[in-house]
Amino acid sequence: MLQLLAICLAFLSAFALYDDNLARDKFIGLALGAHVVNGTVQSCLDKVFDGDVQVHKTYSVPCNNLYSNETCLAYIAIYKKSQAIVIGFRGTVSGDQFKEEVVKTLFRPQVRLFHDKVLVAQYFAETFNLFWSKTALKNDLLKLELLRLNSYRIWITGHSLGGAIAALTATQLALSYPLLKPRISLYTFGQPRVGNREYAALHNLEVEESYRVVHNQDLVPNIPFPLMNYYHHDNEIYYKNDMSVKKAYAVCSAEDQSKLCQGGNQPSMEIKDHLNYFGIDVEKHCDEN
Repeated sequence: MLQLLAICLAFLSAFALYDDNLARDKFIGLALGAHVVNGTVQSCLDKVFDGDVQVHKTYSVPCNNLYSNETCLAYIAIYKKSQAIVIGFRGTVSGDQFKEEVVKTLFRPQVRLFHDKVLVAQYFAETFNLFWSKTALKNDLLKLELLRLNSYRIWITGHSLGGAIAALTATQLALSYPLLKPRISLYTFGQPRVGNREYAALHNLEVEESYRVVHNQDLVPNIPFPLMNYYHHDNEIYYKNDMSVKKAYAVCSAEDQSKLCQGGNQPSMEIKDHLNYFGIDVEKHCDEN
């Protein structure tokens, strides 16, 4: 029943209004604001938003224990001009972190999350649970929303690994606080598959405004594979081009195999499309002067 309802909602959501300008001018900058290695989230956000987005707090959790002691990072910020509370999650920043993601996704069983039939990658589940349960992120978000009399939208975003954690966070927030559902907007970039069909169906059911932006031959959205019980949620926004201004894009369901969508195109084994969204170099963005 859950899957049938999700399919119906997915059909309707294909006609939802994805906003290219919003993704290009705001969400990608917010997603990459979390991608700091040196410097601060605020200094990175200032490159794009010139002080209009103010960081409320950053959160760090230990997400690597097999190969190193690296951390994963998230932040909450206030974007007054857009009347939005922003939650951004950092993507993968090192080879050791990537190795751990691969091991815990490809060689470890999926783990239960949300309810018994929903299975997601171990690494994503562990990292999400640390942010949700072991930091003040959830409580800080709810306090900020109450202070703004429940009038601000909640924008959740991330690139790559950050997109996976952002998607899980949006799902949990919608499940735990149904009154917030109409105000949640999720935009992710280069997001991998997160969990099984039941997870995708649950996400489609709970998160009303959800967009996975995919750049041309980006390899990462093609993994992990469906043969391993991993499936995407809707809606896919596919740019079969260099993503420059006014370039065309397709709004696709997760199952669409047409040439207009990711499923009908061969990914590249190179990483260049994954590291460039809307002409922005993901790795250098925060560190460039």
